[in-house]
Amino acid sequence: MQAGAKVRAYDPIASENIRKAVPQAWIEERQLTFCEEQYDALNGCDALLLVTEWKQFRNPDFEVMRSKLRDAVIFDGRNQYVPADIDALGFEYYGIGRQGIARAASR
Repeated sequence: MQAGAKVRAYDPIASENIRKAVPQAWIEERQLTFCEEQYDALNGCDALLLVTEWKQFRNPDFEVMRSKLRDAVIFDGRNQYVPADIDALGFEYYGIGRQGIARAASR
């Protein structure tokens, strides 16, 4: 955020707690926007950063995701997805924590 990033976030449970924990200036200056629907968080974004393991994120509609993202890039902080499968769907995939940050094999 200090470098100027803008974040669109969705969490079905923790959004209110996160809202209270972050600097209010981020919200007021629209650096951080909380979305009501999971796919709305992707609108016009450069990438998806997955940092939670809620069941609804395990089998998302990847076509909808690709249509909303500016670039089809996923940073998977929970390693929920199989890199080769995500790569086959046309995404650039980074599994965080898989021997550092692992890229999908064919990229």
